[in-house]
Amino acid sequence: MNLVMIKNTSNTVIFLLFSTFVILWFETVLPICLIAAAFKMVTILYYHQRYQPNVPDVKANLTFIRIASEIIASAKYNIDLFIVEVIYWGDQKRASKMVAWLLILAGGVFLFLHIVGIRLTLCLGLYALVGYQS
Repeated sequence: MNLVMIKNTSNTVIFLLFSTFVILWFETVLPICLIAAAFKMVTILYYHQRYQPNVPDVKANLTFIRIASEIIASAKYNIDLFIVEVIYWGDQKRASKMVAWLLILAGGVFLFLHIVGIRLTLCLGLYALVGYQS
């Protein structure tokens, strides 16, 4: 969360750059990451370092769980309400409007992904998420 909320600018920039490289050129970056992990393990073994875990922040974990559960519960309620009212009980006007929008959206997504590509879309989504939170 601290990376997306930009608590530390340098860590967020490094995260965005690394994520961009992994998304766009994962065929090259993933083997390089494995090589880097192997070198890091050799360095840890050479210097006889030991891992000291941080004390867990129970309050932050509970806050995250509370916020996530509220979002999930409200989304499930709205989706269930929409499915029951529109799809199963047959609100003809709203159901036909939804089908039309789904078909238009399917065509738009097809064109967008063929023109822009899924990798660039993922990068743009990641940058939009960080920009929205800042």
